[in-house]
This record gives sequence, C-alpha cells and structure tokens, in this order.
Amino acid sequence: MKKNLFIILSVSLIAIGAFFIFQLDDKSIAKTQNKLEELKEGNDILKKIDETKLSDQVLKTLKDNGYNPTGVIGYQIYPDQSLILISMESTDDTNKRNTEKDIQEIVDKVAAKNNFDSFIVEILTEED
Repeated sequence: MKKNLFIILSVSLIAIGAFFIFQLDDKSIAKTQNKLEELKEGNDILKKIDETKLSDQVLKTLKDNGYNPTGVIGYQIYPDQSLILISMESTDDTNKRNTEKDIQEIVDKVAAKNNFDSFIVEILTEED
C-alpha cells in the first residue's frame, strides 16, 4: 500500500513539474535564450581579455606615458558596452579632464590593437 502511494505521489509530482515546464511561453524561452547568449558573449570577452593580457598592456602603456596606475584594473561587461575601471594614484585636479581624455585615448589604442571595441574608462583614485 505504501509503495503504491509512493508511486502515485512520484508520478503526480513529475506530472505537475512537466505541466509547469511546458507552460513556459515563447517570450520566456526567448528571454532566457537571450540572457544565455549575453552571458556567453560576456564570458568570451573576459576570456579574450585574459588571453591577450589586455590589463598588462594597458598598465604598461599608461606607465610608458607617465601615469601611475596602482596595478588594479577591473572590467564590467554589458551587452551594449564594456567598462574598464583603472585604479590610479592621485592626479592633479587642474588637469583631470585632460588626464581622463588622454587615458581614454590610450585605452582605445591598446583595445583596438587587440581587436576589442572601445571601453568606457572609469578612473578610480585614492580620493574616490
């Protein structure tokens, strides 16, 4: 008797689960597939960043151009844009706008050399 009850409950749970799985509409499935594709693209970009040693190249180029990065770089990858966050030692506030523009140009050149699209550059300093 207990065995039959167990089998009935198991089959019922499976049937209920299958019902909910098959009730997913096309929009939900499409959204899920889209999110999975976005995650894969983001992971592919991060993998390429690692393979090309992009962070090392950016840090070296910044140092070669007289900047003092702390050595910490982070990335935020979104479907429509990629950000690079660069930790820098304090900069002179009077030249902050020129510094940001110059660093953006440096990052753009290094990115292009490695076949990346442009990154939006965010500079973090000790004051931030």
